[in-house]
Amino acid sequence: MSDAPNKPLPLAAIVIAVLLFALVAYPLSVGPAALIANSSWCPEWLEFGLEVVYAPLEWLADNGPDWVRDVIYTYAGWWTTESVRGPSV
Repeated sequence: MSDAPNKPLPLAAIVIAVLLFALVAYPLSVGPAALIANSSWCPEWLEFGLEVVYAPLEWLADNGPDWVRDVIYTYAGWWTTESVRGPSV
């Protein structure tokens, strides 16, 4: 049996995949991070760590266009409020 040799992925493809994942995962992870930071059991050192990790997104929300601020704060708010279930009837 002769199997075709496994060719490794080129470095450029790996770098592009990691960058695309980071550009999607990092902003989306701000919601769960806000939930953790706003919980009563979150230790102070973890809250500080999350503030440091998400400082670039906070800077972008404070200094970027208004629509970017609205998107970031609305998304984080979905994770931290009870009103995400929709309007009560």
